[in-house]
Amino acid sequence: MAREHLSLRDNWQARGNFLGNEAEKAFQAAIVSHLDQNFQTEFKPSDLKGIYGTNETGKSYGIVPDYLIRNTKTGRAVFVEIKRQEAAGNAHERACKYFTPGILTSARQIASQPDHAIPFWWVFTNGIATDARY
Repeated sequence: MAREHLSLRDNWQARGNFLGNEAEKAFQAAIVSHLDQNFQTEFKPSDLKGIYGTNETGKSYGIVPDYLIRNTKTGRAVFVEIKRQEAAGNAHERACKYFTPGILTSARQIASQPDHAIPFWWVFTNGIATDARY
């Protein structure tokens, strides 16, 4: 697609970011109401931010999931990623990055999870969760 055609497209990212943030807030409100005092949550945890190192300017390479839920008694944790989209998009494909060996290994160590555990939860909302195509 040529530049002039791209400039005529809708800017869906701004609306998508706003709605995604709203979904994250809704998740936070829902999950906190069901957890007892043995759990703490953290919005946009930085634990995985530098798992691939940093460059010469100090920029970190890694990921920042939406939430972290930690059991304060055991120290174990789970990272949570919220994926909200309408009935079209690739959120389900983007969620697959969490299955890469480097991310899984680092996340298990940081979350104090055993080698066989998947240290992530995915929450799919809206069209991706209700449309029959998905």
